[in-house]
Amino acid sequence: MSKKEISRRLAILGGLGLGAAAGVGAFSFLADKKTADPSALSLKWEDLVPMEEREIIQQTLNDLSAMSHGDSLGAFPFEAPEIPYSMVEDYNDERIKLPGYVVPVGFRGEAISEFLLVPFIGACIHVPPPPPNQLVLVQPITPFIMDDTWEPIYATGTFKTSSVSTELADVGYIMWGADVVPLV
Repeated sequence: MSKKEISRRLAILGGLGLGAAAGVGAFSFLADKKTADPSALSLKWEDLVPMEEREIIQQTLNDLSAMSHGDSLGAFPFEAPEIPYSMVEDYNDERIKLPGYVVPVGFRGEAISEFLLVPFIGACIHVPPPPPNQLVLVQPITPFIMDDTWEPIYATGTFKTSSVSTELADVGYIMWGADVVPLV
C-alpha cells in the first residue's frame, strides 16, 4: 500500500471526529429506535461466501484482521494473495441484517451518508481490503453522526449482489434503505 493510499484512507477517517466536536452523541439519530427490523433475515459474513471458497477466504480474513490489530505477518505492506471469490446471490432483494464496522465513504455535511460495512475493525484502512464478497456498500435511510467507528453496528436493509468500486475497495454487495443501530 503506497503512502498516498494510506494518506487518502486516513483523510477519510479524519472527518469522524466531527460528531464529538459538535457535541452529538454516537448514534444520536437513533434515540427513539429500540430495535432494527425483526422480520429481516439475520446473516453472518460467512453467508456471503460460497461454501467452496470459505476456507481460503477465512484464512485471508484472519491474516488481514491480525494485521489490523498490529500482529506482524512479515514486511509491510502486506499484499493480500490473489484469491478466487464469487458472490452469493441467494439474498438478492431480501431485507437482511448484518453486523460489522463502519468505514465512511460519503458524507452529507458532518453526517455519514454512505459507508462500507466491513467484517473487522480496520478493514480497508490499515490493511489491504477484504475480498469484494466480504464488503457491503451501505446507503442508510438517514445520514448519521457516529463518534466512534470502532464500535460494531447492525445494518438492516435491502440487499443485492452488485460490483461497485469505491476509493477504498471493490465491493461485491450493496444495501440500501438501511437502518443502522449499535450492536448491543
